[in-house]
Amino acid sequence: MFLTVPQLAVPFPPALAPAGTKFWRAFHLTFPHPWFIATFQSGEGDEALCATWVMASDADLFERVNSPAEERLVGLVCMVPPLGPPSTFWSARKVNSIWFERATEGGPTSLVFRDSAGLSFAAGLRVEPVEPTDHHQLFVDLAAEDGRQV
Repeated sequence: MFLTVPQLAVPFPPALAPAGTKFWRAFHLTFPHPWFIATFQSGEGDEALCATWVMASDADLFERVNSPAEERLVGLVCMVPPLGPPSTFWSARKVNSIWFERATEGGPTSLVFRDSAGLSFAAGLRVEPVEPTDHHQLFVDLAAEDGRQV
């Protein structure tokens, strides 16, 4: 989750923003869990517009990608919190694809991300390495030229 405080609000002309929106110079991360920076594109060619969203969880990301909006996910970075001492720094992992994975046939499905190095990881409350299984299905391929969503 993200926390905003009034002192960090940015005044913005009401005519240039949707009603009820506020703009912020910074926000506070309320807990050190993975989060995402996702860029969505609507339109094509010279008419294409990109919008970048910060999302607090893989569930929020899944919901946005599955929304009926006429846009597609074209870029994704997972922000990874420090994994504990001695590391105190956040890191970023560029995501090339998102998969549905099942540990066992008929078991529960979870989202698994594959980064630009080809490593698979889950990004729930922590980032954990994941061994690929035989029970997987491609959800989004960001490495494909068309950013294909399956």
